[in-house]
Amino acid sequence: MTEERRRNYIIVGGMIFSAWLAFVGGREREMRRVGNIRSVADSSEKNGSVSPTSLQLTFDATNIADAAFADLYEQLRFSSRETRLAMRERIVAMPEGPAKEAARFTYNKLMVQIAPADSANAMLEIPNDGETLHTIVAAAPQSAMEALAPMVLKLPNTGDASLSRGLAFGDVMEKWSRVDPEAAAAFLENNYDESDFPAYAETVVQNWAAVDPAEAREWIGKLDPSRAYDLKAALLDGWFERDRAAAMDYAVAHAGDEDSWSANRYFADTIFCESPEEARAFINRLPPDQQQAVVEEIASVVRGDGNPAPRDLAKWLMQFPPKLWEKPISHAVIDWQDEDPAEFFSWAARLPAETQDKIAVAFADRYDPKPEDIEKYISIAATAPDPQLREKLIYQLVGRYGSMLKEKRQLLEQLPISPAEQHALQTLIPK
Repeated sequence: MTEERRRNYIIVGGMIFSAWLAFVGGREREMRRVGNIRSVADSSEKNGSVSPTSLQLTFDATNIADAAFADLYEQLRFSSRETRLAMRERIVAMPEGPAKEAARFTYNKLMVQIAPADSANAMLEIPNDGETLHTIVAAAPQSAMEALAPMVLKLPNTGDASLSRGLAFGDVMEKWSRVDPEAAAAFLENNYDESDFPAYAETVVQNWAAVDPAEAREWIGKLDPSRAYDLKAALLDGWFERDRAAAMDYAVAHAGDEDSWSANRYFADTIFCESPEEARAFINRLPPDQQQAVVEEIASVVRGDGNPAPRDLAKWLMQFPPKLWEKPISHAVIDWQDEDPAEFFSWAARLPAETQDKIAVAFADRYDPKPEDIEKYISIAATAPDPQLREKLIYQLVGRYGSMLKEKRQLLEQLPISPAEQHALQTLIPK
């Protein structure tokens, strides 16, 4: 080993050892602080009196957000209720600004874990502070949801506070229904108007079905039909988490029910996200009159997600009979052409003539285009290397949007298509 390398090893070793000493020293100091806090608290408890001054806080309202979380938690946990309330009053009295917001945020995050009931009452003081409300609910133990739910509903339901209230209540229902869905459902029923029942019942049912689909289904069955609307989709989604096969079997067996049309459309989206192959098998088991709607729903929804890629969505759709895919495939075709026109043109050129005709129709199926958009689409179609495909794409665009091209006849004269096709296209444009 060279002398230079030996020196490097010594330097690096010294740095590592110093870092280790600093870490150990920090841990020891942290343990001593927490130990001292607990010792004071234990001594106060043995003497039978825990007063506001029996445990002196080492922070105040102005620096609470900068203190170590472990220190804050231990000190507040062993403080009296009067001390905690005094701290809250000091935070409330602080001037408005970032410092007050940080102090309030930190205090509430701590207190909801230490004294959930007090935090529930404190929520009424911050109706417009959506971030802190979310933090309180997220940090609260699940057992506190029963206390938090009615307090959230006391928040104002107008203006900016309405959004904060709605988001906080959604957090409560999500968390509560995962541990006690029956109680959460009963609360929604008993507070139908105040809780905006339809907006949150789906969350409760989905979480309930993931644990006990039979009970969730029984609860839905007891509801007034007007209240049970659209809950079947949530039931199937939750049930799918627990038992895929059973959920799909139930959906197929009840496909004739009045509420199955919309439920199966949304349920198919859930299946598709987990397994496109399972979704295809599920759709093939549905009645013919539902298959079209379900396929169209999937093609429309997954388009916005970007998953799967347009090429994969197009190929998945074409596993069905043409009558099911020829309309919804436009979503995939247009996105594919936008992302990678060369790849799209190469794929489309290899399709059978009859299938290629349907793809050309889908290519021209644009939503509310402007004249300049049509010019752009025609220019893109003109770059297709395959002459037959190129003429089909342009023909469909001009045939559908010819009325927008009255002043653009010269555009067609510049296209790389045959004279016969040029003449045919000109006849499609109104004079």
